[in-house]
Amino acid sequence: MNELEKLQDIIFIVLGVDVKVKSRKRRNVDAKRIFSKILRDKGYTLIDISKFLNNHHTTVMFYLKNFDFLLVLFPDIEKAYNKCLNNFLVKKETTIYNYSYQWISPFKEISNEI
Repeated sequence: MNELEKLQDIIFIVLGVDVKVKSRKRRNVDAKRIFSKILRDKGYTLIDISKFLNNHHTTVMFYLKNFDFLLVLFPDIEKAYNKCLNNFLVKKETTIYNYSYQWISPFKEISNEI
């Protein structure tokens, strides 16, 4: 199992999302953002990441563009990212505990006020 597959499995266990599935749902896109960020920081090229995800390299650039801002804006994404990153950096095979990821729309509060 290479590092890309290892991270794919970690994200599936932690978030319950397969990063190779084509979907525009927020949960799936956030998982792909986390996947891309971890691998890019590890030194993988945009082409390597995009080939694994079956996307264009500019899609991966889009995932990474506002990632740090999203970590500040959505604490759940930050928790999920840290959980995936910590499990990915562990060299030994360890048990990965499931993390409950819940995305709350920032627009829900706005729509209630209208």
